[in-house]
Amino acid sequence: MDSIFVTVGTTRFDSLIDKILDPSTIKLLQDIGCKKLTIQKGSSPAKTLIPQPTGIDVEVFDYAPTIIDHIEKANFVIGHSGAGTILDVLRCGKPLLVVINDSLMDNHQTELADKLSAEGFLKSCTVDTLKSALKSFNSDSIKKFPAPNLDTFPKFLDKVFQF
Repeated sequence: MDSIFVTVGTTRFDSLIDKILDPSTIKLLQDIGCKKLTIQKGSSPAKTLIPQPTGIDVEVFDYAPTIIDHIEKANFVIGHSGAGTILDVLRCGKPLLVVINDSLMDNHQTELADKLSAEGFLKSCTVDTLKSALKSFNSDSIKKFPAPNLDTFPKFLDKVFQF
């Protein structure tokens, strides 16, 4: 886990950003081998002071036209439970720890994260359990997400429009 990418997508998830930048989490990341930490914070205000010296190169940015490059460069991703983020990371074949924002009312994203976690494609946690989830994360236990079958819909259309 020498290169970790954290993303909140287009949402504001201050508690996740604050937890990641907490000195004890930075120390934990260092202990598990992180050398490069890239954080896409969206509109969340990030602490400007990163504990020094950490031994970790930390980059924080608001938004990018696409985060795919950051996902591909990382060998581990921590993200919010948005469907777009989850699918991007899984399609890139990266191990994913989804952090559920349990402060949201009627959070439909929890259902997706819980289902994919139960299927073994990712691990999920909350901000409160992030550090224990990081300590116990085992990328070897994560299943590879299947590639989409691009023939299914055209075959369906062919059947529908056959006379």
